[in-house]
Amino acid sequence: MVYVFSFSAPETWVYATLGARHQPMFIPDGKPMHMELLVMTSQADEDLVPSIGALALYPFVYQTYFGNGHTIHGSDGNGIVAQSPLTDILIIRPDFEEQTDYVHHDLEQHTHLLWVIPLYPQERVYAVQQGRKSLLEIFEEQEVDIHDLWRAIAQLPT
Repeated sequence: MVYVFSFSAPETWVYATLGARHQPMFIPDGKPMHMELLVMTSQADEDLVPSIGALALYPFVYQTYFGNGHTIHGSDGNGIVAQSPLTDILIIRPDFEEQTDYVHHDLEQHTHLLWVIPLYPQERVYAVQQGRKSLLEIFEEQEVDIHDLWRAIAQLPT
């Protein structure tokens, strides 16, 4: 069972899964990997609860895994929340500066914390073709508020 919890930080809402780590993701020729997801937004929206919950089940339903830079193709008209134009997803390992992006359970097991960034389809395509770092640099240069679920699309090079 996967639960989604929401809590408020200064000027940000965080939605995080709890329970996905109990099942390892399927990694071909790899060690079992455990994960939990988090998404940050500047607006509280209960639609994120089922969206993030369903996303946490994705690797288990499709026998795959989430890794740094993986993307998920959304479907037209189905935003991360109702009325949001952001339909696609970028998964990255969060940068907590001096803190680790995983939780140790014992010497053998740890859980990766993965950050969900909602995207426009064109931004996802750019990330696939040019790399996640390039897309994140564009977001930083243009001061794109990735916490705004109704933001304008970033200006991507042609």
